[in-house]
Amino acid sequence: MKLTHWTHRRLQRLFQRYNVKFWAGKLPQVKLVAADYSNDGGELGAYFPRALRIVIHAEGCATDRKVRDVLLHEMCHVAVGREAGHGPKFNDEVMRLYLKGAPLIVYEGTPDGRSFGYCTE
Repeated sequence: MKLTHWTHRRLQRLFQRYNVKFWAGKLPQVKLVAADYSNDGGELGAYFPRALRIVIHAEGCATDRKVRDVLLHEMCHVAVGREAGHGPKFNDEVMRLYLKGAPLIVYEGTPDGRSFGYCTE
């Protein structure tokens, strides 16, 4: 499947749609930036809470679904707070979205015995 072109505007519209659909519009307004993947350390996305900014490196994603997954991942950081890291609070939020039908890439059965895991590949 071919990756389509992702712009700041397109990412911003998707953020707004997901904010309404999965958070009832309660997330703060965050600026979305479509960045050049080659100019960073290889991360596909990052949330900067002080700047209220999410950077997405869409060119580094193999599919459009992965772009959506990365955006939702960063939106979960917005929802639970960056300080939650990838701990239980974060994973509970990912699970909540997954159960609501969010296009996340997940797998079942984790080494720590939990029945759910979040795939960041």
